[in-house]
Amino acid sequence: MVKYTPDYQFKEGIYITFRSFKTNNPVSISTIVTNIPLNDISFFNKLLKKEKIIYYDDNGIRQTIETSQIWGYSKNNTIYINYEDDFFRIPTIGKISQFLATVKVTRTASDPFYNGMYGMGGMSATYESKETRTFLLNMDNGLIYENNYKNVEKLIMSDKEIYTEYMNLKKRQRKKISYMYIKKYNDKNPIYFIK
Repeated sequence: MVKYTPDYQFKEGIYITFRSFKTNNPVSISTIVTNIPLNDISFFNKLLKKEKIIYYDDNGIRQTIETSQIWGYSKNNTIYINYEDDFFRIPTIGKISQFLATVKVTRTASDPFYNGMYGMGGMSATYESKETRTFLLNMDNGLIYENNYKNVEKLIMSDKEIYTEYMNLKKRQRKKISYMYIKKYNDKNPIYFIK
């Protein structure tokens, strides 16, 4: 095991599970059954648009997995995570990793100009939109949390010193500078990967 630094080299390929990511043991692109040329610059984009991926495991046994079940992939030493059936780059890797993802949001809004029929109340409409939000990945167990001060509290709780310092701040301050405490926590609590 080696302590993670930005110089760490991730093997290129598909991570079937969080564990395969943590052990830097992806399915190599050379073992994937596809007609996409391996040197195609958009190899992963094209591959991950398919419903299923066929590959040969470490024992040479042919396996099939639905693309939606893949944890993520590594390309050019950059990690991408599968979140809500899309893949997003993880720019900050640490004990608490961070990434941006576009998510669907459903909202209900009432129409203030609609009086309703026969004296009944107003009419409401439901609509979907997309928003970009920041998420936190707990590198101990692979769980994903929305980035908010309450979740930061949970994630840094194991480091009593940093947690106490954070909790002594006013709620407004905790909301504002939670990212600083994630960095403090990551600096003090490094993660390790297989060499």
